[in-house]
This record gives sequence, C-alpha cells and structure tokens, in this order.
Amino acid sequence: MSSRPPVKAPRAIGEEANLVENVEPRARDRSRHPLSHPRGRRDEGHRVGRPQLFLHGHAASGGETRSGGCAAALTVLPSPNALPAAPPHRHSPATPPRGSQADAAGSVEPMPVRSPWSCVLWDVDGTLVDASEGILRRLTITLEHFGRTPPTRGELSRWIGPPMFESFQVNVGMTPDEATEAVAFYRTLNKSEGYTGSARLYPGVGELVHDLHAAGVPQSTASSKPEVQVVALMDHFGLAPDLEAMVGASPDERTLSAKSDIVREALRRLETRGYDVSRPVLIGDRHHDVEGGADAEVPVIFVRWGFSWPHEADGAQAAVDDIDQLRALLLLPDTADAPVGI
Repeated sequence: MSSRPPVKAPRAIGEEANLVENVEPRARDRSRHPLSHPRGRRDEGHRVGRPQLFLHGHAASGGETRSGGCAAALTVLPSPNALPAAPPHRHSPATPPRGSQADAAGSVEPMPVRSPWSCVLWDVDGTLVDASEGILRRLTITLEHFGRTPPTRGELSRWIGPPMFESFQVNVGMTPDEATEAVAFYRTLNKSEGYTGSARLYPGVGELVHDLHAAGVPQSTASSKPEVQVVALMDHFGLAPDLEAMVGASPDERTLSAKSDIVREALRRLETRGYDVSRPVLIGDRHHDVEGGADAEVPVIFVRWGFSWPHEADGAQAAVDDIDQLRALLLLPDTADAPVGI
C-alpha cells in the first residue's frame, strides 16, 4: 500500500460533520498503489478509473481493545478525476428514503440519491449478519466431539470470518484430513439446526441494502460461508430480492474459499448479467476481507461492528463505526451543489 498522507484530528463518533470538507488527497502514484489501477469499461471504448480514495480521520491503535470502542473513523471519497462527472446510479423512489423532505403542503418529497460506486459487494458474517450465538454452540459441540478445547465467546473472533477448514487447522492444530472431517461434522449440525437459527441482522443494514437497490446500485454477497447458507440467510431476512447475485464458498470450502477468489466470482457474475463492475467496493469486517479485496484490486470499507480487532482495518480504504457512517459513503444526495465528480 502507498504511504498515507497527513490526516486531520479524529472526529468523534456520531459527529454529523460534512464528510467532504477538508479532505487531503493521497498521492496518485499508480505504480505504488495497486488499487488505483483502473478497470476498463468495455462498452464505452475508454478506461474509467476506480475511485481514488482519500483519508479523513484515523483509527485508534494499540492495546487489545475490540472494535467498536474507537472514537475515530476513516472516511472515503472518490477522486474527482477518477469518476465520471455524472454517475449513472440515481434514485427518486416511490417510498421516501432517509433524508426526505416535506413540501409546503405537508407531503413528503423524496430526496434523490446517487452512489459513487458502480456495484457493492457484501461480506456476510460480522457485516450483514450476526450468527455468533449459533456458531459458538456448534463449535463447542464439534470440538468436544474431536477432543479439542472449544473457544470462549471472547475467542470467537478467531473463528468468524476465515473459512472453517482453515480455522480448524490454525486454531486447534488439526491436519487437513482432520479439518475436512470436522467441517463435515460442523456442517451437519448446522443443517440440522437450520442455517438461520439464532442469526440476526445488524441494525440498519437491511434498510441500507434496500435503499442501494432502490437507487439502482447492483449488489452481491462475497462471503466465505458456504453459498447454500448465504442464500438461506438472504432469503430469511428478505434481502434476496435486493441482490443481483449471492456468492459464497463452495460446499467443501476448498474449491472456492479464498476471499479474493470469492470477490472475483461475485464481480464475474454481476458482469455476465450486464452490470457495471468498473467501480466496485467491498464491505467487510475482517483482515481477510481487506487482504482479499487488495488481491482482487477492489477497495474495502471496513465496518467495526463485527468481530475484528482494531489493527485488522489496516490496509482498508476506509473504516466506519456505525451504519450512518457507512451510508454516507455509499449513498450521496443528488444535488446541484454535490462535490464535482461524485
């Protein structure tokens, strides 16, 4: 990653300052910053740059404090030179989104919104869905069955995010063959309990997914969970109609399991269905998301409400503490005085 520019003092959580003021751009050295290389648009005969990302504020660091306790947030803005002057994703919905204004007669007039991103990819566990209660219960049963010590709730962050096949080897020293057997046992438990049992959506994420869909922004999951579970969860929470693709790991969690490969598969499915993937962004909560996005050359917005430690946001283009901060980076008011190029 390229060196970071000087930053302003961190803003407090909940401060409703304008995100586009006093932004200091980072140097545009494409040879040193792989995420700044453009992805071509085949249908327009010219190259359109990916969003050039800026830093505003900084993350707290040091210590063993879990995410959610930081008082600062990273924010992200596309460079005016990296995006078309008139982004195509505009929305004036029949159902007023957040930010609607009432006219003099008292009726609600929807506020048009647009996105600086051509498509949005979502991690699932720790980003959209909190399934930690069921995961901990199944891990306890599985590890005790194989004679291993189950994790405490405080150790659960080591298990949520990476492929389970990898976690059994890294966290409890299983061989690949043992891990394969443990994954099969764990998945049998999961299927018998139902993939959606005890899972819940994080507050506000369902509404944001819906509003992005209404704004015409293509979306897909890009999860390390087996795809059959991803589909079940999205159906259960009513998000499937808002997603143009639902992508997860292969059933064996080995054929398709690396985050970078899953991200590429999500982009491939969107592109084959005719959607613009020239300016993607990945939303995730673990360092695996950051590393996978970097390998696939997709910018990452890191959410701190999942199961991460503060250092895991290192390398992400932005980090946010709550859903309102994330919304501000994904949907912008479509007004005449909006920043040029956004």
